[in-house]
Amino acid sequence: MSNTEHRGKIIWFLLTARPDLMPVDLKRQGRAEEHIALFYPETIEEKKELFEVMLKKVGIQEVTVNDFEDEFYQNLKILSGADMEAALTRAKFKAASIGKNIVTKEIIKQVMDDFIPPT
Repeated sequence: MSNTEHRGKIIWFLLTARPDLMPVDLKRQGRAEEHIALFYPETIEEKKELFEVMLKKVGIQEVTVNDFEDEFYQNLKILSGADMEAALTRAKFKAASIGKNIVTKEIIKQVMDDFIPPT
């Protein structure tokens, strides 16, 4: 990062979940000019958007975000994309364990109700 030949040619991204533990030299002026905080989804629309992305990522095509009422999203205990991905993967496992070829809305609701976030 200190090599002046790289100036204007390389974009550095510093990512951390614990900015309080970053070395001081990485926080000094000129190292990381923009700080962008990424927060968990709070609104129903944000939760729907995350849910839709995770449905695609996990490969669940039988269910859409519009199959669930707003109350489902309002009561959702899952905050992170990683937790939602894990829960939807569990829904796929649950469907397979009861001999179903597809993941249903009911299976997803049951898994989401039973999910306990690791924190």
